[in-house]
This record gives sequence, C-alpha cells and structure tokens, in this order.
Amino acid sequence: MELRDAMNWSVRLVHGQAKTLAPVNDDGGSGLAGSIHMQVKDTGDELQGRVYTNQEYAAYVEFGTGVKGSGTYPYRIDGLNLTYRSTPWFIPADKIDAATAEKYHFKKVYGKDGAVYYMTYGQEAQPFMYPALKNHEKAIKRKFAECVRTNVKKNSEGGQ
Repeated sequence: MELRDAMNWSVRLVHGQAKTLAPVNDDGGSGLAGSIHMQVKDTGDELQGRVYTNQEYAAYVEFGTGVKGSGTYPYRIDGLNLTYRSTPWFIPADKIDAATAEKYHFKKVYGKDGAVYYMTYGQEAQPFMYPALKNHEKAIKRKFAECVRTNVKKNSEGGQ
C-alpha cells in the first residue's frame, strides 16, 4: 500500500463519520452533512488530506455560541482558545421565521423604535468534525505505520 492509498482511506473514513455525526434539521434537511467534502492533494513533496465544510455556520454548530455554548465543547485542542459572548444578541424578526424562533425558544422583544427582534443566548456545541477524526485516530495511525513498514521492507529488499 502506498502513502496516498493510506491517506485516501483515512480521509474517506473521517469524511463518512463527519457526515454521520453532523446534526440534521428536524425536517430531515441535511444542509450541513451535505456540505462536508473531502480532498487529497499530492504535490510530490507533500501529501495532504482534509475533510471540510464550506458552510459559514459550521463552526458555530461545532463549538457552540454565546452563554449556552460556553463550556459545552468537550474536547481540548492545543492552540485553540475558545471564547464565547457573555450577553444575548438580537435577530431582526424579518430575518427568521416565527416557527424557527419558537423551536429554538428565542424570546420575542420589541425595540424602542417598535421593531420586532428575537433574543438568543446562543446554542450548545454539537461537535461533528473533531470527533470524526478522534474516533478513528488510532486506526489511521496504524494504517500509516503499516504503510511505512511495508514500504521500508520493500525498499530494503531491493524494490521487490
């Protein structure tokens, strides 16, 4: 097995798990899961694999937001310092439908100018990307170690 094969296997594994773990709307919508992609890039000098989403809100889902999200992300990642807003924020009523506001228990408030807003304190973390990697970390390391051992052995035997 070549390194590229090990990378492809690993990326497919994480990709599938991330799509499975991504939260789905009550209506069965898979906007987030459907936006998760994978890529393996081989420049000759470097081999890169990545699983990613292009949805702007994905990080809010993964890490949570606001007061409700603070402290709910269960993982510690070196170099990642999460900070959360400690005050509520307001969404103009014309930017969100009433059913969604009710579903998420947003409070309806009225501005001084009479405008209607929905107030939120955020949402708890719903991790899907990082656990997709962590759940398979040992298997991925074994796959690459096996690949390296096989290639070292093959090359030390004169390429046979």
